[in-house]
Amino acid sequence: MSGGLSCYTGNLVAYLERHEPDPAERVARSIRVAVRTDAPGGGLAISHHAQPLQRLPDGGGELRYQGAADRATALREIEAELDAHQQALVVADSALLPWSAAPDPDSAPDAAPDADSDAGAPHYLLVNDRKSGYWHVIDRFAALLPGGGEQQPFGGWLTDEEFAWLLRPLDPLPLQQRRRNEHAFGFPVPIPPDGRYQWLARVPDQEGPAVLPGQWLTDPSEALDHLGQNVAEELLEDIWAVAQHHIFRYGHLADDLDGADEALAAWGELPRAVRFAHESAKRGRSRDSLLKAAFDRLARIEDDLREPLAARGYGVEHSDQMITSKGEET
Repeated sequence: MSGGLSCYTGNLVAYLERHEPDPAERVARSIRVAVRTDAPGGGLAISHHAQPLQRLPDGGGELRYQGAADRATALREIEAELDAHQQALVVADSALLPWSAAPDPDSAPDAAPDADSDAGAPHYLLVNDRKSGYWHVIDRFAALLPGGGEQQPFGGWLTDEEFAWLLRPLDPLPLQQRRRNEHAFGFPVPIPPDGRYQWLARVPDQEGPAVLPGQWLTDPSEALDHLGQNVAEELLEDIWAVAQHHIFRYGHLADDLDGADEALAAWGELPRAVRFAHESAKRGRSRDSLLKAAFDRLARIEDDLREPLAARGYGVEHSDQMITSKGEET
């Protein structure tokens, strides 16, 4: 089960199914919201996971971003990863996916990139087979998207040209999208420079604990309060993802946790409230009280459920990997 997760975690779950019996359960237990208040360049960085999900179980190594400046090298290296491990996660541009809810009608392998377009975003895909001239691609991501439209899963064969086109680098990569890539696994990992084709390779375990560098609010109610006071257009997708992840978590607990139904309803309402408030503000009508009420309700719910969640192995309290370090920058 990976429906309801983001494109990062939905396809990460698909990848991890070769390594553990129930990766969706591990992802559900990892869900949290933490907010960095001193992110370089301003704005906020958000961590969705209290466990470093890039680390594979039982000493199986971990996933790290790789990059190549040219298409031929990228395809060769992705094929090598596929040969070594029978699967690979690659970073695509969401605007170029033919099965996207809102594809760019001008996007095609022979169309020139639109340098002014900001419609795209990094999107993980799972590649699990290769034959002459073709790649087998899986996309588990399925959701009602914040901007409208419904994304459906995909599985099928793409030609070399079609596959390479989807991997076209976003250049320059907007700051908030770079932060999403860096924190896709819960804790920041290095990412290649802009303009490079990107994929994830399985490498030996890195020594030491996972670290959140800088100043982070990891208490759920504090993080939600700060996020609610700093809603900005570039954070709409992040807030939507926070809500999706918590809906996924409480969906796992629906039959085992008093209060899960209320939590599901409140998290389900958040993206609509935030987008309505944002659109109203653009028309000159402030909806600050609506935003405050939505985030206050969630903060209260998360406070009330802190101990019941911890008793079931959910939440920050059950992560011995989460360490913050002050005075460092990513």
